[in-house]
Amino acid sequence: MTSKNMNIGAHFSTEKGLIGAVDACETINGNAIQVFFKSPMNMKTKIKLTEEDAAQTKEAIKESGIFLVTHGSYLLNLCNPVDNSTKWLRDNLIEDLEFADKCGSVGVIIHMGSQNVKIKGKKVSISYDEALGNMVANIREILNEFKGNAKIILETCSAEGAKIAKTVEQFCQLYNSFTKIEKGRIGLCVDTCHIFVAGYSINLPSGFHDYFQKFDDLIGLSKITCFHMNDSKAPLASRRDRHENIGKGYIYKDNMYALRMVKHIAKEYSIPMILETHDKSPYSTYQKEIALIRDLDDLDRDIPESYRKNRIIRILSRLEEIHKIKNDGFRAKAYGKGVFAIREFNGTLPDNVKDLKKIKGIGKGLAEKIVEITNTGKLKKLDDLEADKGILDIIEMHSIAGFGPSTVSKLIKEHKIKNLTELRKAYGNGKLKLTNQQELGLIHFDDLQERIPRDEIKGFEKELKKIVRKVSKDLNITITGSYRRKKDTSGDIDVLLS
Repeated sequence: MTSKNMNIGAHFSTEKGLIGAVDACETINGNAIQVFFKSPMNMKTKIKLTEEDAAQTKEAIKESGIFLVTHGSYLLNLCNPVDNSTKWLRDNLIEDLEFADKCGSVGVIIHMGSQNVKIKGKKVSISYDEALGNMVANIREILNEFKGNAKIILETCSAEGAKIAKTVEQFCQLYNSFTKIEKGRIGLCVDTCHIFVAGYSINLPSGFHDYFQKFDDLIGLSKITCFHMNDSKAPLASRRDRHENIGKGYIYKDNMYALRMVKHIAKEYSIPMILETHDKSPYSTYQKEIALIRDLDDLDRDIPESYRKNRIIRILSRLEEIHKIKNDGFRAKAYGKGVFAIREFNGTLPDNVKDLKKIKGIGKGLAEKIVEITNTGKLKKLDDLEADKGILDIIEMHSIAGFGPSTVSKLIKEHKIKNLTELRKAYGNGKLKLTNQQELGLIHFDDLQERIPRDEIKGFEKELKKIVRKVSKDLNITITGSYRRKKDTSGDIDVLLS
């Protein structure tokens, strides 16, 4: 992704309607928009934007490739108990989500809830665990009622007051409280000002890498829906949410490295960046800051070793996967050996073919590809393969449970089925006979794309053991696979009976 094609934009007023925000975004050479549908400081106001405006906006952003996201009320506290007295809180967010669907917004960003809540009209402070449980339960209620595509997007907090999820570990705990399917409907927003004043020294290389490495290990950088690009008026660990223009605060002033690193992650994972702070002339401020970010030198040669290794592993693993699906076992095995060699290699990975070839498992061809990735941040071979729609369609069909290489090959040759849409149509018309496993895999394909969190598997293991004990006290249950290897998530659940 080039800097020109990156989604960078700002928060815009809807005074002239949503379509007015689209026009304003294009005026400042942006391609990402954040808006409020209603006053963020008054929970009683209703959306006054029109359905016609929403429809026009949806069409406009589809044509232009603009990223649109909504920000919910600042006063929304989903740590309140889940009962009829707090239904109006949930309805407030549902109203935003429903309108987000109508205008093409990816979702609604909400702030972390607070332990200071109202119960029977009285202000009380509840425990952290109770507050966390309430927020999860409220979001779950909303997801059960709202059936649209817009996501609830959780924003990192500035650790102010009695807010929950102040640390990256607690933020992860909140996110992992949801099921695999629920996570597919939840997004994440990282605000650079918030995490800085919460105590993470992202203005320094060591602090920056510490935070984002933890985030990647615990949640995954690919899960981030958008960045809020704010500098900070308040100092490190002050717990004061005070945004400042880029380059004028404690994070980015005389410090382009931190800004370049955020840009690097945004490019690497295709994460849109939203500016929220401006001077008296918002459009002029936004235009200057967008130009500044776009013009920053890329860090592809200067990124930390762990980032470089992760990028190489991700690209080579993708090639291994594609060649397995193409029934090219020889090349798949070669890429797999290369991935293993890089994972096991200690120290700085060489950046030249001669030294890379000295590593067991890496030959000349693979070494040349690693050098290309190091120098350019990408690999032309993979770009070409992923641009081939025929290959992408085969990959998608192959990922359905019960559909191995031979099955997919047969579908293509004998039934002229080239993609998932045609497969679903043929099955729906009764033209295909599938095994029970294949039927289940096809019917539940979308659900199965989300990985299962460790806590959910732990609960399943507990219930399964109860059932097995009723059958026989001599039987033992062991959950194997990724769960046994202490991974945070698993693609499926492997059960061993002994």
